[in-house]
Amino acid sequence: QASPGRGDWGHLVFAQTSDNLESRIDSAVIEYAERNLHCEYSSPYVANSILREAAEMNVLVQGGSPYLKNNRIYNSNKSGLYIMASAAPTISGCEIYNNAYSYYGFYFIDSGGTVTNCIVRNNHYGMYFAGASSPSVLKNMITRNQRGLDIRNTSKPVINSYTFDRNDSGAAPLDGKDK
Repeated sequence: QASPGRGDWGHLVFAQTSDNLESRIDSAVIEYAERNLHCEYSSPYVANSILREAAEMNVLVQGGSPYLKNNRIYNSNKSGLYIMASAAPTISGCEIYNNAYSYYGFYFIDSGGTVTNCIVRNNHYGMYFAGASSPSVLKNMITRNQRGLDIRNTSKPVINSYTFDRNDSGAAPLDGKDK
């Protein structure tokens, strides 16, 4: 298509039947789908890639334990990453920004996993935790979001060694201070 738009193309799915050892994406550009990448009870390895311009979310993790490393995830209509259904992804060194008219960078619902060394910026919510989510969020920079962190319901994320900087009104880190 000459001038594609969000939602014009199909999406990439790693289904439950995917071979996790063979499911790899490295140095790719994935764009213009409803959901650019859907990890459906699977655990692919996705690194050094760009996921952008999704009509819904750039990455949907539905169960499974995918490994996402050094990716740029931006400009979606809903979420950079939507993590649900007891998923436990490992996410490291990613940049997540400008999602959903700047809505969710990360949206966790009833899930865990580990998020380390990521930059989460220019989203409405940097990180949103709902249901019984309990990820480990370590050494991340959460900056320039309208709300840096929002923890709801019975969520108990472990959040350590982070930079929480220049988030607008309504943002509150765990210690109640914003730089």
